[in-house]
Amino acid sequence: MLHLKKQHPISVRSVEWYSQSQGFTQSVTPELVALKPFGLDDTFNGKPIPTDIKNWLYMNTSTRDEPRGLLIARINIEGKYVYIIEIQRRPCKRKNANGKTIDTEESFKGLVFTLNHPGDFYNWLKTVLSQVRHMKGVVHTLTKYCPGKADSFKHVPSSNDEVPCWAALNNALGKMSIQVN
Repeated sequence: MLHLKKQHPISVRSVEWYSQSQGFTQSVTPELVALKPFGLDDTFNGKPIPTDIKNWLYMNTSTRDEPRGLLIARINIEGKYVYIIEIQRRPCKRKNANGKTIDTEESFKGLVFTLNHPGDFYNWLKTVLSQVRHMKGVVHTLTKYCPGKADSFKHVPSSNDEVPCWAALNNALGKMSIQVN
């Protein structure tokens, strides 16, 4: 996102990261917003929270001492704000096409959205932070509740990426019908 701003300083007016303590800031280093652990009395659809959902919430399911975080970004492109949310991923091992075990990370889709009214951000964020825990990170189920336009996007690296995540960013912006020239 910072590379996009550097490449297109006239179109991309700002790239900001959200933190609970500072709100949106143009700091170079983004912070993750930690998901809130479930309370003992929390329920989902009137039933106790299943163990798999409780475990999903943590980076380490054994210790349950580090909740996952969300990276929340806001890009101002030609006066229009586009928001992107990415979920922190656990490292894991997978077999590649050749059957060889490789180090990788969980795959989640990101959430990209615009809002009808900028003041809707905090209520929408509250909904996302609460509900994404119950959905184990499946963000496309949340898009219908967005007070604006929302979509999910794949975060798949491209072999043509000169900058990490370039294809994923273009995919996200394309979901909002935005192309930066």
